[in-house]
Amino acid sequence: MLNKTLTVIFVLSSVLMGDLWVRNQQILAGTREVTITSDKTEYVPGDTVAISVRNGLDTSIWSSFQYCGGRPFWELQEFTGGVWEYCDSCLPLKNAGGTCVLTACERQEPQELKRESEIKDAWHITSFCEFIDEKGVLLEKPRERIIKKGIYRLKFRYAFDKGSMHDKFSYSNEFRIK
Repeated sequence: MLNKTLTVIFVLSSVLMGDLWVRNQQILAGTREVTITSDKTEYVPGDTVAISVRNGLDTSIWSSFQYCGGRPFWELQEFTGGVWEYCDSCLPLKNAGGTCVLTACERQEPQELKRESEIKDAWHITSFCEFIDEKGVLLEKPRERIIKKGIYRLKFRYAFDKGSMHDKFSYSNEFRIK
């Protein structure tokens, strides 16, 4: 009886440890192998940042890769006061004469980025549009903000299945705008 009990305990603990190890590896893979990068570490206003999102996982990921109302599929963050702050950014719309126009749009259907593939984008550093003020209140009229000198990074949101929200994310390398 004691041998059977010990065998059951051994089998159960092996299964649980194996399951925890697999989950840990999936978490590590999800944070290390979906990458977003910029092509350089220093830029000046007027430069173009070449952006690449690469899925190095063994499975597909899902994200909204189409611009919605001028908003890129990546987020811009600025390092200020020792913390990373989200820049509520939106590229000026070309069809609106390059001015900041708040446009309504439907949420884009998530698209698949297959394993071992990538998608590229570019951001011409000039200015961006802000839609929310410093207190988090939606502005009545969007305003253009000239990009300032500082340290920035990009954030990319994704999910492992089409129906879920973008609950995973990756950060790019830091880059400086002089």
